[in-house]
Order: sequence, then C-alpha cells, then structure tokens
Amino acid sequence: MKSVYIYEFKHKIYIHYFLLMNNLSNHTNIIGFAAGVILIISYIPQLIKIIYTKSAKDISLPMYFLILASEILWVAYGFLQKDIQIIWVNISCIVITLCILVVTIFTKYKNTIHKTTLEDTLDGI
Repeated sequence: MKSVYIYEFKHKIYIHYFLLMNNLSNHTNIIGFAAGVILIISYIPQLIKIIYTKSAKDISLPMYFLILASEILWVAYGFLQKDIQIIWVNISCIVITLCILVVTIFTKYKNTIHKTTLEDTLDGI
C-alpha cells in the first residue's frame, strides 16, 4: 500500500512540475510577444520622420544594412529553432527596415538630383 502512495505522490509532483513549466512557458511567451511588439514599434517613428520631413541626411545607411543583415540571420535562427516568435518579429522588422532603406535611398537620391539640377540652372543664368 505504501508503494501506491509513493507512486501517486511522484505522479502529482510530475503533474505540478508540468503545469508549472507550462505556466512559465506562457509567461515567457507573453514577455517575448511584448518585447517583439515594442521592437517593431520602435522602428516606426524613424520611418514617419523620414517621410514627413522628406529628409534622410542624418540616416546612416550602413547601420540599416547591418540591421537588415542581423534580422535576416535572426529569421534563419528562428527557423532552425522552430521559434515562431523570433521568426515573425524579425520578418516584421525586415519589412520596416526595408521601407526605411528604400525611403532613405529615394530621398537622398531625389535631393541629390534636385541639387544638381538647381546648380545647373543657376550656372546657366
């Protein structure tokens, strides 16, 4: 009879351990989700500023290319680990980083062409 109680006691410990680990996993998922959302939102003010001011003179293109490379590696890591949170957060960041890069390059290119055209016009006067 004593061995039955020990088995039941061990079984209850395993069940409580599983529920505790599952609960911690849920909290971990919540923290990871919140961190991912904050990371994604953190890129948006820069993109909005570039679009509204139509100026990207202070934006470092090499930095954003390195961030893009890092995000691509994080997506690869997420696939290897089969971690959907890492994958979706970094894919979202890749999209925003690409938007920032495209708008920055377009703005810098447009401003360069505009200055060159203006200089040519003034030289012709």
